[in-house]
Amino acid sequence: MFPNDVAIIHGSQRIRYHEFWHHSLSLASALSKKGIGKGDTGTIMLSNTPPMLEAHFSRSEAKIVIVDREFSGVMKERWRR
Repeated sequence: MFPNDVAIIHGSQRIRYHEFWHHSLSLASALSKKGIGKGDTGTIMLSNTPPMLEAHFSRSEAKIVIVDREFSGVMKERWRR
């Protein structure tokens, strides 16, 4: 891989591999600070966007849910039940 090559194209947005890697590591660091570690699972409810790609490697049986604002109403309703 070449760090300056384009990894993601989203509309007019272009994200290079090194930026994608940095964003993914930043998310991993934030999750770690919340107590989410290796072997823990997560789930994500996002549109098909670059942030979804950055968080793509989450799994089921989640200790944390990351939700795009677009879906916040749906998620709030679900958790009230």
